Formats: sequence, C-alpha cells, structure tokens
Amino acid sequence: MLITWKTDEPATGEVDYGLDRNYRNTASQGNSLSIWHTVKIDNLLPETQYYLKLRSKDASGKESMQELQPAKTQSIVDIGPFIGKRAPDFTLTSLDGTKYSLSQFLGRKVLLNFWLEGCPACEAEMPLLQATFDKYGRDDVIILAANVRGDVDKVKLFIGTQGLTFPVLLDTEGIADSLYKSPSFPTTFFIDSTGIIRDIQDQRFQTTSEIDDALGKLDCCK
Repeated sequence: MLITWKTDEPATGEVDYGLDRNYRNTASQGNSLSIWHTVKIDNLLPETQYYLKLRSKDASGKESMQELQPAKTQSIVDIGPFIGKRAPDFTLTSLDGTKYSLSQFLGRKVLLNFWLEGCPACEAEMPLLQATFDKYGRDDVIILAANVRGDVDKVKLFIGTQGLTFPVLLDTEGIADSLYKSPSFPTTFFIDSTGIIRDIQDQRFQTTSEIDDALGKLDCCK
C-alpha cells in the first residue's frame, strides 16, 4: 500500500497502521522535510481492512495527525503489460535529472506514453499530451512520457522547442520498454489509481477528446 498526502509546509511523514485503531505498526518516509509525502507499507495481507493514521511534524517539532477511513487491500493481481493486470513498476530519470518510479503515483491516474525521438506520429501527439497536462494538472492525472533509446540531446532539443512541461523520462537502455513491450510507437497505457491498466492505445491520438475518453475509463476506480 502506498499512502500519499500533501501538507501546507515542509514536514516529516509517518503512517500508523493496523487491524484496529490501536494501529501497532508505523511506516515512515524518513526524517526529511517536504510538502508531498509518500509512505510505502509492505507485507500486508490481501483482501484485509487496515486502519490508518497520518502523522507529520514540522521543523519546529509541531505534530499534526489525521485518521483516514479504513482501507481494504486488493486481491493479488498478476503483473503484466495488459488490460486488467497490474502495471509493471520501473524507475527512470527525467530530462531534469529527477528520478521517477511508477509506484510513487499509486492513488492517482497515470497516462504512461512510450515514444521515439524522430517518430512523426509520436511527436505529433505531444501537444495533445501537453494540453491534457495543462487541463488536469499533477494532482489528478500524472503524465509520464518515456522516450525509448533516443539521443538525449535531440530529445532535449525537441522538448525545449515544443515547450513541453510534463515529465519526459529517458529510457535509454529500453528498461521500461522491455517490461511493457509496446507493440508500436506511440503506445499509451492508462493506469488507474490502484495501479491496474485499464486501457491501451497503440496509435497516435488525433484529438484531446480521445484522451479524455480514455481517462474517463479510470473514473470507476478512484
């Protein structure tokens, strides 16, 4: 289980959890202070309800707490690049040097796009992805565009020329591509908030409404 929340000032992040409101267990993201907090809880039982309480402490030592509604873990789902399967996790570095893992976005919808530098269809749909990014923002939909085995300098030039601001990830060794086995380029995977692939588009988008329709399929799984 991955718990993500935001505080109005830099603080630590911890989650108390258990089978009842005595909690008994704690998971932490460490002592670093940040506004966005992501805490991973491992070794949970499938199809089991857990009670959760968030705790954050600011630089002055003031602590805030919030109890969450009990959350039930999912049944075990196979991992694979197919509709109905759990999206394979990966970690890639973006053009600005930030490392992104797919698993850090559990709890939010993810549009994962695989593209090639110099591919006309791939590059033609990039403005549509940017328009979608501008429309929804990071709090609702995460857009990750993984460039596969491209020339980094050419990718940077294209992204800068187009003025794209969503995260562009460098899959220079084809690590993520080997997990997802994109049938063609571009290919886009629509992943719901629980990490399950709900739709796959293996052709370029012609309009933003096509993207909206695909994102709409994720509404059932908030």
